[in-house]
Amino acid sequence: MLHEVIFNDTGNCPPPPLGYPASWAVSLDNKTIVEPPGAGFPLPAYPEISPAFKNYSVITFSVPDGTYQYTVYPQTEFYLDNGTVVVNGSDVVVSAVINLEMGGGCLRH
Repeated sequence: MLHEVIFNDTGNCPPPPLGYPASWAVSLDNKTIVEPPGAGFPLPAYPEISPAFKNYSVITFSVPDGTYQYTVYPQTEFYLDNGTVVVNGSDVVVSAVINLEMGGGCLRH
């Protein structure tokens, strides 16, 4: 049985979100999904940020139970997001704040 691993970009901080990146991606094990569809990869380190890009703020994978490594892009010297997600009988949601501000300042939820 497959379950969804849903990556939710909660918007560039501070709350409320200033906006969402024009393009972002998630690699789960060896598969990468880019939003919006058709955006090139690798991504620019500092894509445009706008509230208009909220429609592209969710990336979903369908996977069987297991343990998976993930990386969220773009990656910069101020924003590195990677980790492990465990799927065990149900869907999993991973929230990420894509922090593209110089010097950081946002925390991943």
